[in-house]
Amino acid sequence: MLLSKLRIKRKLGALSKDLSINIYKTIDSTNTQAKLHAEHGRCKNAIFIAKEQTAGRGRMGRSFISERGK
Repeated sequence: MLLSKLRIKRKLGALSKDLSINIYKTIDSTNTQAKLHAEHGRCKNAIFIAKEQTAGRGRMGRSFISERGK
């Protein structure tokens, strides 16, 4: 399934009005990216999506890898 900002905004409807949608093919961690955006004041109403994470971070400091296509 192809992810696109337009498709996501259509699904979310009015909720997506001021939403920043960030889609990555591969990224270290969506949490890390969100934190960097927040530190620079760019994270208000933002979501981060990745097809693959190489150094994902979860709750309680747990790490994981989300392989492409899985």
